[in-house]
Amino acid sequence: MLAHEPGLSCAVATQHFPGLPILARLSVTSPAADIAAIVGVADLSLELVVDDLPGLAGLALQCRLGGVRPASVVALPRKYLTSCQSVGPWPSGPKPDDFIQPLRDLFPNAAIGGGSLTNFTEFNRCHPDPDMVDFIIFGNTAIVHAADDRSVMETLQALPHIFASAKAIAPGKPLRLGLFSIGMRANPYGADVVENLTGQPVPMARNDARQATDFAAANAVGVLAAATMAGVQSLALAMPDGPLGGWSKAGITPLGRVILMASRMGGMVTVAHSGGGVSLTGSAGRMAANLSDQPIKIKDFGPIAPYSVALMEGLV
Repeated sequence: MLAHEPGLSCAVATQHFPGLPILARLSVTSPAADIAAIVGVADLSLELVVDDLPGLAGLALQCRLGGVRPASVVALPRKYLTSCQSVGPWPSGPKPDDFIQPLRDLFPNAAIGGGSLTNFTEFNRCHPDPDMVDFIIFGNTAIVHAADDRSVMETLQALPHIFASAKAIAPGKPLRLGLFSIGMRANPYGADVVENLTGQPVPMARNDARQATDFAAANAVGVLAAATMAGVQSLALAMPDGPLGGWSKAGITPLGRVILMASRMGGMVTVAHSGGGVSLTGSAGRMAANLSDQPIKIKDFGPIAPYSVALMEGLV
């Protein structure tokens, strides 16, 4: 799955990832052209960010009149993109649960989700009534606290516990997750992400030069491994282009190739860990990643350089 948000990525760039499901974030300020660009997507999910119930109804009407037919929808009051402590104070106005039944009325043929459009932290502090939703959603950013290479890869160790906690909060509800990226899509802990024109590893920055390298691809394989083992139903590893993209003017990035490979692996995927690395095997391909800063060997793949990936297509 690819995440898409007007202003951060271009819907036209999804053509470089044919057939992939799209998780599109829209608001009342989203240009009509961006809404039109996602019409006809076979497996479309929507994240709607609005201020109130009239805004939700208006955006839903705009989507419906534009021919947008989502398979699933989640909506969040804009104020809840900002993190709050568990004890509050909480934002005034509608709460996330206030949107759930209206969403069912507005999108009667779609699965309705609930959760956070930022990180697990916000989901954990303000999660939906599990009985009201069909699935759970939250995202993840790897550089909230530190941004050096080792720290980023160490965040992968937390994912099994995060997924287990989410399942405990909402038993029986599938995890259809949002964007899991290195760079920060939006900053729930401050006014904006940290400006980072040089792309150096900086906490809470959106722009990170590693996005276009094997490092991001290796991290994505690590995310996929943890998600597969936890039974996560879906998640996004990138946007089509832009600072969090899998495609650049130079072409498909290593991360983009991982996403394309993952979409083609098919069937039951098995995961194996091996001394600083991880591999995934599906019926139509394999991928492996070295998550360490030292060269390693992974069975069937041979030597893999630090923070790098190896992909093998074809029937297994």
